[in-house]
Amino acid sequence: MDSAAESLQVACATRRMQSIFYKFGIILSYKIIEENGRSKEFGFVKFELEESAHAAIKFLHDIDDKALQELFNSYEHLTSTKVMWYAYGVSKGIGFVFFSSPKEAKKALEALHGTHFHGATLYVTYA
Repeated sequence: MDSAAESLQVACATRRMQSIFYKFGIILSYKIIEENGRSKEFGFVKFELEESAHAAIKFLHDIDDKALQELFNSYEHLTSTKVMWYAYGVSKGIGFVFFSSPKEAKKALEALHGTHFHGATLYVTYA
């Protein structure tokens, strides 16, 4: 049973890597670094174009709590933002935005879902 769970964990990491990087360009190859069948939560991506690699690097380094807060700041009742980070200091490309008003959360979702931010298309949904 453990080996099945470990394989699932690496498969999930692979899908997550694809979902983060496909938007920057054509991926020629990628590799999740693993140890004993478990993802170490980092890997390598090789893009067809150098520009794609630069855009991905910029995205991973530029998104922080301040940038996320500035993006959502125009909506009232914003209470906090939180970007998720890997242990080695790179953004996971996901974050959470908290509103005290469901109405404002809905406005932000409707206005920002599918827009572009730091070279990536935003996927905004309720958590």
